[in-house]
Amino acid sequence: MPMALLVKIQNPKMPVVFAARLTLSTIAAITGLEQGIIGVEVYSSILISSLLATLIVGLLISRSQIDEKEHICK
Repeated sequence: MPMALLVKIQNPKMPVVFAARLTLSTIAAITGLEQGIIGVEVYSSILISSLLATLIVGLLISRSQIDEKEHICK
C-alpha cells in the first residue's frame, strides 16, 4: 500500500480489517497443520509473518496519523 494512501486512511474500522487478516491466517495455518498439509516450520512461519505484517502496517498507519496531526497543528 503506497504511503500516500496510508496517510489518508482515517477509517475507525481499519483495526477490524487487520484483526480479521490475523484471524484468517491463524485459522488457515491451524487447519493446514491439522490436515498434514504443512509442517510445524511452515505453521510457525505463517503465524510470525502474519503477526509481523499486522503490527508493521498498524504502526505505519498510527505513525502517519500522528505526523498528519503534527503537520496540521503547525
